[in-house]
Amino acid sequence: MYFIYSLPMQLRFFFQNLLSFIINVKITGEDFIKDHKRGIIVCNHYDFSDLIIPLFYFPKVVYLIYPMDIQKNHIFDLLLNQNLNIFYDLLEIHFIKEEELENQIKQLSKDNLVFLFPELNPTHTGVIQPFNENIIKMIYNATIENDLLVFPSGINGTFRLSDFFSMIQLALQRVKINYNIGYPIQINNTVDVNDFKKELEKQTYALSLHPERRKKGRAIIRTDAREL
Repeated sequence: MYFIYSLPMQLRFFFQNLLSFIINVKITGEDFIKDHKRGIIVCNHYDFSDLIIPLFYFPKVVYLIYPMDIQKNHIFDLLLNQNLNIFYDLLEIHFIKEEELENQIKQLSKDNLVFLFPELNPTHTGVIQPFNENIIKMIYNATIENDLLVFPSGINGTFRLSDFFSMIQLALQRVKINYNIGYPIQINNTVDVNDFKKELEKQTYALSLHPERRKKGRAIIRTDAREL
């Protein structure tokens, strides 16, 4: 199962003000998406706290698609509480089955920005994991069918942020989180899906380290690491 959520812009500022006491989020590359109302954004995944970026800080309204395998008794487990109907309505949360995921990505991306973590689960080591092949194929198919741009992005500063000891750190000092948006990637059906996967992994990894590690998106994917 997966869930999809969004949050109106007017509520984002309220939550940003509340969170500003414990975290400092810096976003770069906002200009790359300012003229786009639809597309697919991908990002690396260090911790469950990464979800606050698309929910509260992304510069445009997005629909985030996320798997429902959140660990029991986790701080974010409240998102799975079936009794929180008001909470679901506020965040526009919808639950979908895995077999419906590709159609949902295609439908939502026709008119909206869609946000995905292709690793699906947070890394346990702090090293970016290979992107899920099925998710990449779904992104690839939606991109071709809807003539979309794909925006790689990277986050740092959140690794194990939801651990108990990190929560103590949050109480003592503001944590710095950097989120970097890169040049969009444009593809066509002549691009191999495996090359597309490698390109997304490479750009996402680079953007998770340094905001200046960007390159222009291309219709023809190249995978030479020296181009980063």
